[in-house]
Amino acid sequence: MLRDHSCITMVRSFGMLCLEVDVLEVAMLSLKDVRAETLERPVNSSLFRLTAYRQFTLWSRGHLGRRNRIPIPACVVRYIRTVFPSPEYHGFEYADIYDDF
Repeated sequence: MLRDHSCITMVRSFGMLCLEVDVLEVAMLSLKDVRAETLERPVNSSLFRLTAYRQFTLWSRGHLGRRNRIPIPACVVRYIRTVFPSPEYHGFEYADIYDDF
């Protein structure tokens, strides 16, 4: 995937799949469709950021499944936060195995 690049954020596919607003909106619509929900407009930076993280994980690691989380590289998080800023960040959280109980 990296080929001749020193960082994954320099790979053309990263920008296309994780930073393009139109691509992220299609990903949001797809997820909402599966969950039988509607996408509220306008879409805020927080939802774009979350979707970008999901897109990156799906693209780089494939589908992980519920509660199977892995940290995203810091360079990716930094880049996505730059494009879709927010005054508040809480960072990576491991899945709580007791969420459904």
